Amino acid sequence: RNVQTLYQTVYPLNEKEALEYKYNLGLYVNDKLYELPDFIKSLGKKPIQTQIQLPVQSDFQYYTTEIRMDGREKGFYLVLMSDSLEPLNQSTVYTTSLLQVSSLMAQDRSLNQIMTVAVTDRKTGQPLSGAKITAYRENKVLMSFSTTDDGLGKSTKLSDYYYNQYYIVKYK
Repeated sequence: RNVQTLYQTVYPLNEKEALEYKYNLGLYVNDKLYELPDFIKSLGKKPIQTQIQLPVQSDFQYYTTEIRMDGREKGFYLVLMSDSLEPLNQSTVYTTSLLQVSSLMAQDRSLNQIMTVAVTDRKTGQPLSGAKITAYRENKVLMSFSTTDDGLGKSTKLSDYYYNQYYIVKYK
């Protein structure tokens, strides 16, 4: 059926919680499957909830929409969209997305096992020289490198194994 009302629930996270969500959810922790309800209960923070009315469509076709979010302070957020005010108890459908609000823009690509990261100022688009990029896999540092005057940083050769690989960019 087409959904007429969406409920947006936004949980502020710190960096440790964001990494825990990204890399521990769906894994076994202490012989128990660590799932979304467990993670959300561990936060102990009051989320920000918004109800969103969608256009009524009764023809059961596939529709998409864009939803504008209010501005947020710099930091990490878990956004949960569902068809219920209590998504983990009553929802028939929900989805989550981890997002980060930052003044930095980082775009990466890997080619021939070399990671290239372009770092720019999100507002001006200017390349940022001297941004430090640290690549991780499964919470272990793989390598660190910095951007040059053109805002590009290149890694040394990485292994073929890209599962659970991520990077953190720090600037000033």
